Amino acid sequence: MRGPSYINLDLSLFKKFTLTGHTNFEFRLEAFNALNHPQFGNPGQLNFTNLTNFSRITGLRGGTNPRVLQLAGKIYF
Repeated sequence: MRGPSYINLDLSLFKKFTLTGHTNFEFRLEAFNALNHPQFGNPGQLNFTNLTNFSRITGLRGGTNPRVLQLAGKIYF
């Protein structure tokens, strides 16, 4: 059996502004798991003595996080 596919999309947007001749400001927006797609685990193991969980997905993959947004500002001088 095969498990469900793994879909993850991380995005970043950057914009740099010039403040003075040698000083710049950078604005950042970063999104991790931007589509907020759940990462399902693999189906249950084949066990002929207990068929209640056979081919059922009962959990998520380890390390699955919800959508995370991050804003940041950076000054270069």
